[in-house]
Amino acid sequence: MAMNLSIKSVSFTLVRILIVFSIILYLLSTNTIDLSRISEMVFSSWVILAFTCYLVVICISIVRWNVLLNAMTIYPGIISIARLSFIGFAFSMIIPGGVGGDIVKAYYVAKGRKDLRTAAITTIGLDRLIGLFSMFFTGSLAMILMYLFWPELISNDHVTIFNSVAVIVSCGTVSIFIIFLTAMNTYFKQSKLLIWLTTQGPAHVVISKVYDTIHSFRRKKKDLTITFLLSMLSQGAFVLTLFFIGLSANESNISFQHYFFLTPISLIMNAVPISPGGIGSGELFADWLFRSFGSSNGSEIMVILHLAFIVVSLFGFLVYIQGKNEFSDIESEIKSE
Repeated sequence: MAMNLSIKSVSFTLVRILIVFSIILYLLSTNTIDLSRISEMVFSSWVILAFTCYLVVICISIVRWNVLLNAMTIYPGIISIARLSFIGFAFSMIIPGGVGGDIVKAYYVAKGRKDLRTAAITTIGLDRLIGLFSMFFTGSLAMILMYLFWPELISNDHVTIFNSVAVIVSCGTVSIFIIFLTAMNTYFKQSKLLIWLTTQGPAHVVISKVYDTIHSFRRKKKDLTITFLLSMLSQGAFVLTLFFIGLSANESNISFQHYFFLTPISLIMNAVPISPGGIGSGELFADWLFRSFGSSNGSEIMVILHLAFIVVSLFGFLVYIQGKNEFSDIESEIKSE
């Protein structure tokens, strides 16, 4: 059984790497990515500002997870959370294997307390859900404000795609909001569907624990509000990150206001689980999105963002190596259960 899992893990990793190389070769062969331009952008002073903003995004994400963990009476300390966050980057980008970074993070922060593991995992899931909601919310809000106050920035050639994207992003915002309200609603807890899911459905024990943890946050509105506000602040820092990268490419066809919806939508598309860290697929999606609004720099902008992600991942790898014995014990514990 262990051998089969190992083979599946390696095969899955190889397939993902193959997908990345295939997409990158396509982007290069079609001149979608201009390597000479990227080499110029890397050494631009604007990229230094962009990387600084990117580090701000990471710091905010660390604080955000700390808020949720503390709300569940889990207190690993901000330094431990920072270490685990960087290791999470490394796992998602560099370290092959079947054990996900999020699972290792959850086991570590709740080590010695098996009863807190589900809560720890749920804080990660809730953090991602709130982060995703903030992306959709920022994108839809930006598009509404642009339509109301800066309609001149929407050229006639881009009206159709603008309206289509606005509808999709707005539907995503509303859908996540409804899901969140439903999970927090006391009356829904008594519904036949939820009772079946938590008592008889597949993995009902885990679903029950996860639901109870999320449901318990209905009494922690302050923590949820702080987490959402931090997520919105993070989106602002992300907007500046892509804006500064755009300046390094001498972008002139889109305005600063455009980045307020291009950035979150690019991040959402980059999160589609096609390739590790969205490398390759993120460039492909960004190229289409930016071209839809008159810019040919989308793929190069995403390349620079991914280079920043790789730098952070390499640092996470060093942190992982430094505490290899500690984290190896956790991985072994996960695989044994």
